[in-house]
Amino acid sequence: GYGAAINSGLLQSKGEVAVSMDADGQHDVNDAINLLNILDKDKSAVMIIGVRDKNIVFSLRTQAKYLLMLSQKFFLGVDFKDANSGMKAIKKPVYESIAENMIIPFDMSYSQYIPLILSVIDKRFVIEKLITIKSRKKGFSKISPLDFLRALKKIFYISISLFPRRVGLLFGLNLVILSIIYSGVIMYINNKGLPNGGLVFTFIGLLIILYS
Repeated sequence: GYGAAINSGLLQSKGEVAVSMDADGQHDVNDAINLLNILDKDKSAVMIIGVRDKNIVFSLRTQAKYLLMLSQKFFLGVDFKDANSGMKAIKKPVYESIAENMIIPFDMSYSQYIPLILSVIDKRFVIEKLITIKSRKKGFSKISPLDFLRALKKIFYISISLFPRRVGLLFGLNLVILSIIYSGVIMYINNKGLPNGGLVFTFIGLLIILYS
C-alpha cells in the first residue's frame, strides 16, 4: 500500500533528512530543495508539508478533504491546510523513532497520520510551506471513499488515545445540543411538553460531560 511504500523508502534512505514526492510528475524538485533548506534552518521543526497551490474545484474529493480538516481541528486542535500532500520533508532520526515505537498505517491514511502525531506532541514540529503543482504526466489518483473512512478512523483513534477527556466532553456537549434542538422541534410540531427521547439523551450527554 501507499503507506508501506513511503515507510520502506524513508527507512532505506540515506542522510539526516528525507523527502517524499509523488511519482506522477506533479512535484517540482526545486520545491523539494527549498523544503530541505527551510528544515535545515528551522531548529524546532522536524517535518515540512508542501501545501499544494491549485484552484479549489467543488467535488466529492475536495469536500471529503475539507471534512478531514474539520475533524483534525475539532478532535485534535490541529489546523493543517494540506496534511495529505505527497511532498513532505522529515528529519530521519525522528521518523525512525516513530516507526520503531508506533504502529505505522500502510494504507492511504499514512499520509496524514505522521504529521498529526508530530503536531499533537508539539505544534512547532510540523510547518507548512507553499509549493507549485505541475500537470500530471502519467497515472491517476487511486484515493477511494474507503480511504476517507480510514483516515477519519485514524483521527478518531489518535484523539481517543491521547485526549479521551476532550473527546468525551465534545461528544457529551454535542449530544446535549442536538437533544435540545430535537426536543424544541418536536415540542413545536406537536405543541406538547418535553419528549421523553430528548430528555433521556440530554441526561446521557450531561452524564458524559460530568464523568469525562
